[in-house]
Amino acid sequence: MRARAALVALAMTIATDVHAQHVMIEAPIVWIPEGAFTLGADPIDLEYAIQLCQDEHELTLADGCTPERFQNELSSERPYLRRFGIDRTEVTRARYAECVEVGRCAPSHVSDDDPELGAPSVPVVGVDARDAARYCAFRGGRLPTESEWEKAARGTEGNRRFPWGRVYDGGLANHGRPVLRPDASDGWRGLAPVGVLQGRSPYGLADMAGNAWEWTSSRLRPIDVGTTARPTDRDLRLVLRGGSFLHPAVSMRVTSRSWMEETRHAADVGFRCAYDPP
Repeated sequence: MRARAALVALAMTIATDVHAQHVMIEAPIVWIPEGAFTLGADPIDLEYAIQLCQDEHELTLADGCTPERFQNELSSERPYLRRFGIDRTEVTRARYAECVEVGRCAPSHVSDDDPELGAPSVPVVGVDARDAARYCAFRGGRLPTESEWEKAARGTEGNRRFPWGRVYDGGLANHGRPVLRPDASDGWRGLAPVGVLQGRSPYGLADMAGNAWEWTSSRLRPIDVGTTARPTDRDLRLVLRGGSFLHPAVSMRVTSRSWMEETRHAADVGFRCAYDPP
């Protein structure tokens, strides 16, 4: 019996080591194949979003869970994208600091001493879109377009509401709760180290739902004007994707969209980089 137990323990150790090696050798850049994919939500997904919004908001705020709120997600497009690369994880503070040290990027507006937002392994936040773009250029890349981001998050089949599938699972994303409050039920009150949660996209990308909103290079579309944006905003704001640790389940969906002026920064907005083939 002792010999058998020792063999079992050895096998478990080997399996653990193999898993650890697999995690360690995951390529930092994922290459998304050329092809078309379904962009945006259909009317059924919009109904799901409205119901999810109403379920998780207090009754006094449920009036904001209206079709108008989600109209900017509607799309029947199937854009064809050429092959591109994208970071497997959000850019960490440690990686971003390398750009700051050589004078190519401005420091984050979040202190290293912040116990919930300042660890080296969490996404860098508190940087505007210009510094995010400078960092990506420093690494030989660029910010992803909104279409590239969504394809990397949902794959090509178009039936995923979340990076991992159609059903929400609060244990797979570092999410918040209404109104703009953290929710430690996922294991993290603030930002989580990149890649620790298992809610991966079809291509193996981590944290495409939650942790930090992510800058894209895309400006607002005509459909956005008349919802919550003014016409002049189209020239001032860039689209954000992915939700954050301060936002509830409805923002974890792969079609969820927000936006912010490119010169602003926020404590829950970070980024990942995209790359053109060599």
